Amino acid sequence: MICGSRHLAAVLTWKPFAATAAATATWLAVSDPPSPLLLSTAAAAVAATTPFVLDDPGAATLQSSPTTLLRRRAHRAAVVVPLLASWWAVAVTIVSQSTADLPLAAHTLQLTTLVAIDRTVKEAGFEESTL
Repeated sequence: MICGSRHLAAVLTWKPFAATAAATATWLAVSDPPSPLLLSTAAAAVAATTPFVLDDPGAATLQSSPTTLLRRRAHRAAVVVPLLASWWAVAVTIVSQSTADLPLAAHTLQLTTLVAIDRTVKEAGFEESTL
C-alpha cells in the first residue's frame, strides 16, 4: 500500500465515480443484450466522472508542503487507475458474453482517450460556466 493511501479515501471526491460505475455496470448487466454502443455510452459516463476523483482541490493550499504535487497526483492515480480498470474488466465481461466480435482494443482506446480529454478539460478549468 502506498504511504498515506489510507487517508486518501477521505479527501477524494469518489462518490460520483462510484455511483456512475455501479449504475453503468448494472445497466449493462440488465440490458438484453448489452451492445458495444451501450459499452461506449457507459465508458463515456464513467470517464466523465474520473477527473473529479483525480482532482486535487488542495493543490494551491498544499503548494508549500513537503509532499510534491506530482507525488500527490501519483497517489490519486494509484487508487483510481485500478478502480477504473476493474470497472472496465467487469463492463467488458458483461458485454462480451453477448457479443462475439467485440473490438476490445478500440473500446479501450476510446475509454482512455475520454478520460484524458475529461482530465485535460477539468485541469484547464472549463468545468465552470463562463456565461
